[in-house]
Formats: sequence, structure tokens, C-alpha cells
Amino acid sequence: MTAHKAKRHLPPKTHPWQFDDHEAARRAAMDAEKALLTAAATQSLLGRHSKDQSFADEVFVLSPHRVSAPPLLLIGGMGPQVGLRGFAAACDCFGSSRKIVLVQACSVPDRSVAVRVELAGEPHAAATRRQVVTALNAAVDLAWQVAGEPETATLVVLCNTAHHFLKDIRIPAQTRLVNLVDTAARHCRDMSDVIVLSTFGTRATGLYSHSLARWNVRCLTPSEDAEALLMDIVYRGVKAGNLDYAATQLPSLLKALAQWAPQADGMICGCTEIPLLLQHAPGITPPWPLIDPLSCAMRELQQARFRTDLQS
Repeated sequence: MTAHKAKRHLPPKTHPWQFDDHEAARRAAMDAEKALLTAAATQSLLGRHSKDQSFADEVFVLSPHRVSAPPLLLIGGMGPQVGLRGFAAACDCFGSSRKIVLVQACSVPDRSVAVRVELAGEPHAAATRRQVVTALNAAVDLAWQVAGEPETATLVVLCNTAHHFLKDIRIPAQTRLVNLVDTAARHCRDMSDVIVLSTFGTRATGLYSHSLARWNVRCLTPSEDAEALLMDIVYRGVKAGNLDYAATQLPSLLKALAQWAPQADGMICGCTEIPLLLQHAPGITPPWPLIDPLSCAMRELQQARFRTDLQS
């Protein structure tokens, strides 16, 4: 196992941490998450709540000696814990079969804020959207560069609300975009009614309602009070490094949703931080299946790889 700073001409603070062993890469991501939580918790004790932009952009790379699949490019940092969990999950899924690049683009401006000013028609809405798009473009360009500017690659953006901006993102030619929203909706194609628990930006842009409609699945949207509680859990809990607070608030939210829609066939975790929360509250047993878009995407990529192996 080796871990070193890659010698590339990259922006400050984004020189990749490179690993040639997937277990070492996974452990490094988990260690980074612990350090991130500690830093956020320390700031909370000082009365300062951390947010995505409180942390520096970083790059993690699994670069095996031999690969049998195109590189996987992950755009994370929204929030930072989710990006690291996504990288670790990818290492678990693919082992040493492909190069995996995670760009922790923590500097991407708040996506829900950008959506809010856009929908409100604020004078600065276009500039705010442009800032988000510019930051996402820079992250995608960096991931592709670090991957060695491959002829083919797979790209996953680890933020639901960021999908609202993807139509304006420059994606390298021959790079396949795996859309988390569409992947989760496809998983629900045999269902009738599905709850989508998400933050304001994802709900207000109709990302899931539009995608589910293609499969004739009804999107059940929780109340504004439920959404506000989730936003509180995400921002004051997860992003602030206070997972204990978040875990104490989540059961009441899920209980209210179960009473509101007991007939639902499942619930999509429309914010990538919800699955992370559930890992810290193992006693929660909702009455319907929980659908994690990232897990759905990884499963589809694994299945695609398996089919390719059979054909080769």
C-alpha cells in the first residue's frame, strides 16, 4: 500500500491523496470523515455552525495498478461527509477494478439558496446560479484531469439538488453521467406511491416528481413543516458535526411521515445526508423500504460491469 501526494499542476489545496489499494483508500476516507466531524463539533462548541464551505476542497484517488473498467469520477463535498462516504462505498463496490476519483468540492455555493433566489426572481439570481455552475464545472474538470483525461469515464454528482444545475455543466465527451434522481426513480418503477424526503432545493425544482412521473409513480411530498425539520437536522446536525442532535430529531420526523402516508410503497432519501443519519440511528424501523439513490447508482454500475464481464 502506498499513499502519497500526486505530482500534478493543480489548484492550491487540491493535490490528490493517492492510493493503490482500495482498503487503504477506504480507511483514509473514513479517517478523513472522523477528522471532519471533530472539526465541525469543535466549531459548534464555539458557537459557530460549520457548513460545506467551511472546509477546503480536497481530492482522493484510488489508482490501482491494473484496472478493467473506466474511471469513476465522484463530485462530492456537498456535504463533505457524504462525499467521503460515497468514495468509501465505491471502493467497497469496485475494489481494485477501476480508478476512482473523488473531488470534495466543498466550495460549491449552497444549492438550495441558489434555487430559492432563482424561484423568487431575485435580481442576483442569474449571478448566483452562475457561481454554482462555475464551481461544479471546475470540479468536473478537475476530476477528469486527475483521472488522466480518460477517453471514457463515469460521473456521479453526490448531491441531489446539484442535479438541477447539471444541464449547464460541461461534461467531457464519452463520459457517462449517472443521474442519482433518475436511478432512484427507476428503482421505484414497480411502486405506486413513494414519499420523497428532501431539502427545499430538491423539492422546489421538482426533480423527483418529474422523474417518478415517467414511471407512473406518484410522488408524495411531505409538508413544509416536515421539510423544515429535515433542513434543521441537516444543517444544525449533519453539517455542523452534531450527529447526536440529528439522530434524536430524525425518529419523530419519520414517525410523522409514517402516520401521514402509511400506504406508501417506499421513501426515497432525497437528500444524500439522510442515509448517513440512519447509520447513526440504527433503532429506527420505518414501515416502508428506504431508497438510497447512491446505493441504487452503485448497484446499477456493478450490474453493468457484471454484464460487461459476461460478454467479454
